[in-house]
Amino acid sequence: MKRMSATTKPAFWHVTIVALGLSLFSVVVFSIAATFLSLELSARTVLVLLSLIYLLLIFNHQTLLLPRGDCYQTGGSAGKLVSLLGWALLVLLLSLVNPNINVWLASLFVLVWLVRCLYCYHRLWIALLDLLVSGLALLLAVATALHTQSLFLSLWSFFLTQSLVVFLPGSNRQAPHFSCNSESFDGACQAAESALRRLIKGG
Repeated sequence: MKRMSATTKPAFWHVTIVALGLSLFSVVVFSIAATFLSLELSARTVLVLLSLIYLLLIFNHQTLLLPRGDCYQTGGSAGKLVSLLGWALLVLLLSLVNPNINVWLASLFVLVWLVRCLYCYHRLWIALLDLLVSGLALLLAVATALHTQSLFLSLWSFFLTQSLVVFLPGSNRQAPHFSCNSESFDGACQAAESALRRLIKGG
């Protein structure tokens, strides 16, 4: 697994600005889409775009909405490709089945949570804490939507609460370093090189 750079710890005010930006972006996208599409299709468009943006943030090693500590990029480019393929297949499946907006919201929510956990945690209890925080954020967003009928306030409530995951401990394991310059692997590398040379000479 390749180590993701996360040496800069995100300040909560910084995360708040990002949450505000995502909320404003979503409102603008929804307003534009609503002029051409139905309200439900516009909401689906916002959900799909937000989930994709969040995945790209994870892939590009951003720490703004991710846990503290070092995250790990599972499988490198292959991990990104598999995650994006899973996202695309989920969106395609939802489009074919055509469920209500609640199913879209829950499905994309779980997908983003799973990818974040795979990339940033190595302990189950931390992933469950993340789920608890994210679930609370979702409940607050739904409650805000029911009481205010405001898309911006709903999204703001969600992102602001969900951004609390930056205070969860990330995966602080040391990434394995497969280099002959590493003391732990130096002897093994030299032995392998010697064996390879003997095989070449013997051939």
